[in-house]
Amino acid sequence: MNDLKFLVLGALTLLWVDFAFAKAPSIDYQWVDFAGSQQECVTTARQSLSCSGLTITSTGARAIVVLQGNYKGVISCFADHGLAVFTVAGPNKKAEQLAKRIKALFSSVPDGTYPQASMCLLKHRDLAPLSKSQLKVMRNEIYARHGFIFKNAAMKKHFNAQPWYKEKYKKVSQLITPIELSNSDLIKRYEK
Repeated sequence: MNDLKFLVLGALTLLWVDFAFAKAPSIDYQWVDFAGSQQECVTTARQSLSCSGLTITSTGARAIVVLQGNYKGVISCFADHGLAVFTVAGPNKKAEQLAKRIKALFSSVPDGTYPQASMCLLKHRDLAPLSKSQLKVMRNEIYARHGFIFKNAAMKKHFNAQPWYKEKYKKVSQLITPIELSNSDLIKRYEK
């Protein structure tokens, strides 16, 4: 019941924010099943937003609040019920489009520790704080997502320990996206 109160409170907060714009509110919500833990849900939400152009204004144990122009959204995680709920309020019907976009981003986060390497072009600020070993894993994770069979013993051991990794191909260059290729090249420069 506390989860329901949390969801209602979130929706009311969004309504209040929308009324602050002195326009009739437009609110939409979407949801997806989520089988992970509370922390995994919040982490997935943060990762899904990392390349979205949405501004994360706050993060809590159960929710992330985002802004885009006059729209405010809340991603609420209810791991004990196996749900992630996306609520968006704004001045017009674009709230529904934004809620659906947030849902699609959340649902398409790739596996791994560094999904952003397959989602958007990385920048200096994304790579500078990482160690050489973290950069190596990040770069190789791009290839692992496509089922690359590693020859390097350390990478083979690392990725075979990941539940999502499935060895399939000796060559994956035809599967790598332009974003992944660009990121792989950039990461490799930082590894030196």
